[in-house]
Amino acid sequence: MKITVHTVEWLGHHLPGKPSGHEADVEVAEDATPEDVIAQLALPNDYHYLVEINGTPVPHAEHRTHTLEAGQVLKILPEPKVAR
Repeated sequence: MKITVHTVEWLGHHLPGKPSGHEADVEVAEDATPEDVIAQLALPNDYHYLVEINGTPVPHAEHRTHTLEAGQVLKILPEPKVAR
């Protein structure tokens, strides 16, 4: 299925094809989650990611379980990992 992925400009080179700025249509599995898309795009491991689907924030705890639907806009924003 196809979704739209939007991220910050400096991560745009991870998007497939010729993205329009920092947004691109991405083909993902039918049962894809935000974490699956982050892995599929090979985004850097040294960040946590803030995720929104159609403008609604998705809690970190749901990145592995929230199933995406065709046509949705997935916004992925990097958040530096902080030593605790």
